[in-house]
Amino acid sequence: LGHLGPCMNMTSLKELQTSLDFNITSSLWVSTRFVRSFSQQQQQQQQQQTKTVVVNISSLCAIEPFKTMGVYCTGKAARDMFHTVLAKETTTEEEEEGNNIKVLNYAPGALETEMAEELINCNVLDKDLHNFYVTSKRDKTAIMPQDSADLLLTVLMNDDFESGTHIDYWDLK
Repeated sequence: LGHLGPCMNMTSLKELQTSLDFNITSSLWVSTRFVRSFSQQQQQQQQQQTKTVVVNISSLCAIEPFKTMGVYCTGKAARDMFHTVLAKETTTEEEEEGNNIKVLNYAPGALETEMAEELINCNVLDKDLHNFYVTSKRDKTAIMPQDSADLLLTVLMNDDFESGTHIDYWDLK
């Protein structure tokens, strides 16, 4: 999550750098290496039937700002943009129909996870956001990780999304 609380209250450059390296740099690097490796394999084996999909686990925070979650929102937005660019770079006009590499930015929704617990227990989180997480837990309306994963698998199996798009769990429900 990185720094939580108002952006202007950030006091540790090292904490910021660590968070950005973990949430942005590592994701971008792994995705780049993955695409390069699978592109080379497909070219060597000329496997036109094999489809490779890179899934970036995104968030509504990538496209909508949430007070007191500036670093998290920044990380998710950066990852979404990188993966959208990666999708454009791996799809040329000539290959669009038979392209074997696709990229999906998938936002799984507000899940019942350790992250949600951390946000519930955070005393510097925006009041409305904090209330959302507390209410979701109390009313058992948080999305179960397995439900979101099942929906993601359906999206991947149907293969009817445009490469580089951002799809949220709630867009499909």
